[in-house]
Amino acid sequence: MKKNILFLFFFVCYTILQAQSTREAHDYFVIENVSDNEQSLTGYIEFLYDSLNTLTIDDVTSPRYVYAFNKLEDIDSNIVINNHTTFWLRISLDNQTQETNWMVKYPSLFKNELYYSPDDTLFYSSISGFHYPPSARSFPYNFWYDHATPVFLIKGKQVIYIRAKRTFSEVTFDFYNKAKLEQFLSLFSLKPAKVISQKYIQKFVFDCIIFGILGAMLIYNFVLYFFIKDKSYLYYSSAIAAFICYLFYSYSYYNSLFFNFSIDYFQINIDNIIQSACADLIIFFFISFTQHFLQTSTNYPKWHKLFQYLKWYIIIIHAVLYIRAVTSFLSPILHNSNYGIAILIFIVFSILLATKKETIHRYYVYANIPFFCFAIIYIVFITLVPLEQTIEYLILDNSLKIGFTLQMVSFSIALAARINIMREKITKSQIENERLEKEKVLEVQKIIEEKNVELEQKVIARTAELAESNEELNQTNEELEQTLEVINIQKNQLEDKNRHITDSIQYAQKIQQAILPPFAYMSQYLEDYFVLFKPRDIVSGDFYYFEAVDEDKLIVAAIDCTGHGVPGAFMTMIGTEILNESIQSKKIHEPDMILNKLHKQIRNALRQKETKNRDGMDMALLSIDKKQKQVDYAGAKNSLIYIQNNTLYQIKADKMSIGGEQKEKERIFTKHTIDASQPTIFYLFSDGYQDQFGGERKKKFMIANLKKILLEIHHLPASEQQVILDQKIMEWMKTGNEKQIDDILVMGIRV
Repeated sequence: MKKNILFLFFFVCYTILQAQSTREAHDYFVIENVSDNEQSLTGYIEFLYDSLNTLTIDDVTSPRYVYAFNKLEDIDSNIVINNHTTFWLRISLDNQTQETNWMVKYPSLFKNELYYSPDDTLFYSSISGFHYPPSARSFPYNFWYDHATPVFLIKGKQVIYIRAKRTFSEVTFDFYNKAKLEQFLSLFSLKPAKVISQKYIQKFVFDCIIFGILGAMLIYNFVLYFFIKDKSYLYYSSAIAAFICYLFYSYSYYNSLFFNFSIDYFQINIDNIIQSACADLIIFFFISFTQHFLQTSTNYPKWHKLFQYLKWYIIIIHAVLYIRAVTSFLSPILHNSNYGIAILIFIVFSILLATKKETIHRYYVYANIPFFCFAIIYIVFITLVPLEQTIEYLILDNSLKIGFTLQMVSFSIALAARINIMREKITKSQIENERLEKEKVLEVQKIIEEKNVELEQKVIARTAELAESNEELNQTNEELEQTLEVINIQKNQLEDKNRHITDSIQYAQKIQQAILPPFAYMSQYLEDYFVLFKPRDIVSGDFYYFEAVDEDKLIVAAIDCTGHGVPGAFMTMIGTEILNESIQSKKIHEPDMILNKLHKQIRNALRQKETKNRDGMDMALLSIDKKQKQVDYAGAKNSLIYIQNNTLYQIKADKMSIGGEQKEKERIFTKHTIDASQPTIFYLFSDGYQDQFGGERKKKFMIANLKKILLEIHHLPASEQQVILDQKIMEWMKTGNEKQIDDILVMGIRV
């Protein structure tokens, strides 16, 4: 038992001494001076695979893992390295300077944890990498090519540990063999913290200047667009805005400055997409600016079409590239080809414009020269200078931004010059217009003078002619005075004759009114009725007829004779006489029989067979049996409308007139019987109301409108219906500024 305890004691002591000797046997990287140059740590890095991702700082610093770390030269060149391994790195440093604040540079696409212990008792940690949000990083604001984390190095020897864990499936370095690992370790270097801080400040100030210039140009051109309304300024402002967004997403430290979130692979891809989209928008808006600035649709139609095709090409390629399956492999190639094609087209187009003499074209070429020059410098610089050295060449590294900014400023000057050129053109145009107007005024004055001379000569000639004519006129006036006396005598005679004729017609009106049935007589047998009677002239060709056969039997008719005025009035007298003879003397009370008899009597009275006279009349006739609650109707071209139970009915008349030409052997009219056991109102009318012209379109009133009005007012008392119908037809004529064209007769009888 004692032997075992003693053996264990010696074993522990041996292990501790071995670990100490191993610790002392490390190759220390000696820091002898403080300079701006980076000091590579590649040959002094020992590494340990953590395939299970479970080791901690306490584990790797324990005696168990003292011999587990290896140097690069100890690795077999044919070894296959797991792509998802976590690395523990051990770096031994010997600080011989007074500087204690240092920065360790590293690959940024790793989750890095740096541990150091100034007194070998307590380890301090410093974390970095895109996996962490900026607020959690020890040094949050890093350039994309200069990711670093701070470390405090005391004077003397010290060992630091770095845990580097991959967080992305697609990065620049894939570890499959020793060569890849050597390339990865070559990225670790040491630099004084104050040097990196100074470079950060320099770059930040430089970018602030660039952003300030671009922002001023953006606001300046955008304000000009609102005042001038020229789309060139709008497209140009949009191109500047897209370039500002492009710069914002070009370097991750801007995102770190304004946003505090953890960026994973998806987020980095989004940044790349946004950056590429901004670059495409720059080209798109710059093409649109070129088209409007140079008016290529008019001045260079073929180039205008080429620019249109280029814009569509950019849009289509941009949409295709953001399908995830394409972005991983073809995106950089196609995007670079986009930019290369666009720049090549603009270079060729600028060379073409350089041969032109227009001032605007020269401004366009001069503005592009700085961008093309700095773009070439940038391409050559990126191709020839290693990435880790670009921080030393601030102007060269930012040549693309400088070139584009100079281009923006130059184009702003060109746009301002374009305004001056436009003003000069407007001024020249105004001067030319004024000159032309003066020439026109002088020409008009000359013409007026010539015309005045010509008119004076004509006036002299006309004066002579007028003198001769005056004598003739005096003689003619005497003759006219004599003629006027004769005319006045004839006028007085005509006025006397017209007065006698008018008096005769007015007397005829009294006779016609005397033969019409009096309203007092009609009111004895009809409880509710109206008669709207409006002759066009003094006497009428329309008339109404009413006869009470007995207390319960009534005959009512509305008749429209051929013509109006005196001829129509004669026909009304003939019609009234024949109706009285047929109804009162011969006791014919059936409507159809009355119309048949009236037709024969008219033809006989006017001897229409011998004289070929065509005068006649249209009519609607009712026979009302109040006792039987029955109404019989017959019509010659004049229909009947009646309303019963709020429903309007129309009975069409026979399409034959009373009298006039007769081709058939015997003219027979049709009788219609209506049941009036329910309250019913009947409407008889001539064609004067419905044929009256008027309204806004100067058209006929039409029977459809008459029906509509009758249906709306049929429930009102008859006297009110008469007033409404009269007002409607008068408004209709007034609106169309039309006169009455025919006699108007409308009758309403409620049974």
